[in-house]
Amino acid sequence: MPTYDAISVLGVGSKISLTTVTASVAGTTETSLYSEALPTGVINVAGRNVRFRAWGAITTSAVAPSVTLRVKYGSTTLISTGAITPVNIYTGKMWTLNADLTTIASGVVEAQGLFWLDDDGVEMVNGATVSVTTSGAVTVDFTAQYGAATAGNSITCRIAQPEVGGLI
Repeated sequence: MPTYDAISVLGVGSKISLTTVTASVAGTTETSLYSEALPTGVINVAGRNVRFRAWGAITTSAVAPSVTLRVKYGSTTLISTGAITPVNIYTGKMWTLNADLTTIASGVVEAQGLFWLDDDGVEMVNGATVSVTTSGAVTVDFTAQYGAATAGNSITCRIAQPEVGGLI
């Protein structure tokens, strides 16, 4: 996967990795739509930020079950939409996710995000900081999980873009 140097609001020398993904989920098992290993120790310096953006499509049947989307650091859930139920029948309707994961202190992360589907935004609010491991390579993972396995429902991540920045 290519990485690009970038100058952004996250800081000079940020790294952006662009990835086209075709992972999708249709059952009730929590499934990774996108996962990327971060460099060792990237989250253990105060001021570091991982900005995660993703785009994809959702298709729902006449009886759309709830779906929960999560952004994780390793096995730790940083932010979640909670169970949301699409109110319309969609065929390949675009969605987008924006999340910021900021290191407050070594091993302590503040995470906030927003998931958009149609004209509705779902806040992915984390009411407190989250403690995470700072040793070894850890992945940022974007997952989806349906509340029921209903034929005709799927959510697919088409493009994911993690950006590591801040104090490098």
